[in-house]
Amino acid sequence: MKPTLRLVESTDEFHCGVWKKDDVLVISSDAVFNDRCICCNSPADGISSRKILFWHSPLLLPLLVLSFPFYFLLALFFKRTVTTSIPLCPKHYRIRMALTGIGVLMLPAFPALGIYAVVAGKAAFILIGLLTSIAGLALLGWSRNPIWAISIRGEYAVIQGANPEFSSAYPEWDHHIQLK
Repeated sequence: MKPTLRLVESTDEFHCGVWKKDDVLVISSDAVFNDRCICCNSPADGISSRKILFWHSPLLLPLLVLSFPFYFLLALFFKRTVTTSIPLCPKHYRIRMALTGIGVLMLPAFPALGIYAVVAGKAAFILIGLLTSIAGLALLGWSRNPIWAISIRGEYAVIQGANPEFSSAYPEWDHHIQLK
């Protein structure tokens, strides 16, 4: 059972399951971050967002060239995940929510404009719809992922993308577990 409330004297020095190693962070599956924005190190004011980090072996990446559907199925089968709650300042939280909303609104452009292209006989709208939907997917991927996993081994995930000042608040990784 994971504890939901922890009492500590100073939240600035408190960490649970978070370490720094070179330019990355190592987190355990039950990591608790300081109340600082992971993007800019500003006060997070208690705002956090659930993030599912996933990783699969880079050996699967050449399959993207051969067959995207086959790669996708294997990546789903072999992926490893860690769920955490990342702290965000009000500014980055609003940006994340706004860009997520815009990205979601852009997704149905391909079917909608595809139907319009068939009905109106204007083939160019198929391409416009496809490009708009792809841009929506890219926007979702970019806005939803301020950090990403570069390795997941057992209960530990190695994450990249955190602000260097945010990372400097955590102790050095001194465990003897191979991470990469």
